[in-house]
Amino acid sequence: MNLEELVPLLVKVKPSLGGRTIGPGDELVDGLGLDSLDLLQLSRQLGKETKAEIVLEGWAMAERQRQGPRFTVESLLAHVNAARPGG
Repeated sequence: MNLEELVPLLVKVKPSLGGRTIGPGDELVDGLGLDSLDLLQLSRQLGKETKAEIVLEGWAMAERQRQGPRFTVESLLAHVNAARPGG
């Protein structure tokens, strides 16, 4: 999955993001304003799109272990791509 594939899913979950430029460094919670329900819906959409089980708790734990977790679009894409079959 790449940024161009993720952005429409973000807008589907959070329609207020429509028309906004979203980049890899944007933070999903603090920058784009996603809340826990948005993230849950996003994980379901990602699972449907990638045919993989996307466990956002695993992503969140990995980010917390890093110094200064940021929960960026880029880190989410890396997590999703690692969860894909053959990823």
